[in-house]
Amino acid sequence: MKKFKDFSCNFLFKISDQPVLLRDLLEANALFNDGMLVDPSKLNFNFKILNSYIYFGIFCALVLL
Repeated sequence: MKKFKDFSCNFLFKISDQPVLLRDLLEANALFNDGMLVDPSKLNFNFKILNSYIYFGIFCALVLL
């Protein structure tokens, strides 16, 4: 199960090699504590949108079969 989780996270997200700035981390923490959405680019990760569609399509095909 852990291998599946690691594969899914690596397949769906792109993580930057640069460290997160303290100012951005504090701002993201304040937004999270207020119940607001946090901008993923501030935390140095982005969604791989095409891979998300592929993953969802495979998941739907497995559920329907």
